[in-house]
Amino acid sequence: MILGHVSHPTRRQFAVVGDNVNMASRIQAMNKSLDTRFLVSDAVIDNLPADTIEISKVASERLRGKQNPVRLHAVERFVEEDDFFVVQRTLHPLLDDGTGFASKLYVRLFAAAPELEAKFASGVAAQGQMLEHMLRSVVFGLGRSNHMALGLHVLGARHVRYDLEARHYEAFGQAMIDTIADILGAEKYTPRVADHDRDRPHSSVVGGQCPDVT
Repeated sequence: MILGHVSHPTRRQFAVVGDNVNMASRIQAMNKSLDTRFLVSDAVIDNLPADTIEISKVASERLRGKQNPVRLHAVERFVEEDDFFVVQRTLHPLLDDGTGFASKLYVRLFAAAPELEAKFASGVAAQGQMLEHMLRSVVFGLGRSNHMALGLHVLGARHVRYDLEARHYEAFGQAMIDTIADILGAEKYTPRVADHDRDRPHSSVVGGQCPDVT
């Protein structure tokens, strides 16, 4: 495969091209005829550690443009759930179901540290939108930390100007955890999700112009 930025410098795009890309597209298309959701080839299976995934079906199929049949494996699930996915799957019930995540968080934050409310010059509603946008970016970027590092460094450095104390970050971290637990409820806020929340509750991710992200 060839991976990189291609095309004219003024319209350059990141792309992956090559026979393996074509093969992956044709394997994906076989899901419809095989009534499966997720197919991989022997090449994937051979490069995975043992007992990584659970297979429900194996088929030998001739793909368009290929002379020899290819063995395809229908993947049902990962044997052990990925840590990043554990966190990512909580985002929809937090932010997409009209739960008012940001407003509930700020109620808790201002109860613990009332002096912070005056720092939200753009208002809680606007700040909440920025917070939720940043949370989406961070949570869905968990597997690409190198891509987030520079942006988070710049945003974190901005907090230096806000005259904050360690206790403010502690208060925000606790408000974040309590709000997540409240909205998800006992069924979705499982011990494993709680463990991930408490591992790094006060790491600094900035969501706009105020101290509003943990």
